[in-house]
Amino acid sequence: MEIIKPKIKVRYGNISASVWDNERVVNGQKVIIESVSLQKVWKDKRDNFQNSTINLDKKDFMKVIMCLQETYMKMNMESKS
Repeated sequence: MEIIKPKIKVRYGNISASVWDNERVVNGQKVIIESVSLQKVWKDKRDNFQNSTINLDKKDFMKVIMCLQETYMKMNMESKS
């Protein structure tokens, strides 16, 4: 069995993003659609590793970045009040 690896992987501490090529058939043609997996890994109270993953299509990626950026800015503005 072949182990499939992401074509790109970026990690900042316990957060990582992986880019995957997904082959699909669109209008009878094979096309490659990129997707991104965001993952957070942490240890629970019993010292067991846990993780949470969200998978995004490339078309949604910038919306998520903008949403997180605006949320971060609002959180910082709120904490300064």
